[in-house]
Amino acid sequence: MIHLNSKLTPLLLTSLLVMALPHTSMAQTQVKTQNQIQEQEAQEDQPQYWTLVSDVPIKQGLVHLEDMDVVFDKPNGRIAESVFYAENLTADDINNFYIQALPQLGWSIDELGNYVRDQEQLVIKTQQTDDELTVRFLLSPSIHNK
Repeated sequence: MIHLNSKLTPLLLTSLLVMALPHTSMAQTQVKTQNQIQEQEAQEDQPQYWTLVSDVPIKQGLVHLEDMDVVFDKPNGRIAESVFYAENLTADDINNFYIQALPQLGWSIDELGNYVRDQEQLVIKTQQTDDELTVRFLLSPSIHNK
């Protein structure tokens, strides 16, 4: 027969329970964590679109500064403007992305950063200040729109 110190018995029993239980819950936590990582990666792989103009893609790494959005309709078309903060991107990264992506969506390149489709014009301007790169999207009626 084993005699245990009555003061240590609750501590020993608690330790044994703790050692027995984590194997199941740690495995479940690990699977859950792996599933969360996979879901996050899948979301990151999904293209994001400009919330004000639903078919203009947003390059991964651009963070929307929603409080700076401006939208209104005019008789000859809509005007929408948004500003994004660029994380770990250069102006060239952004320009190259839109030069490749927008023509596939029906936009013609008027000049670097200026795109035209149907009766609308999209201007994408980058601005570098100190260590921060911002990107401004402006959609407006085309100047060729009569």
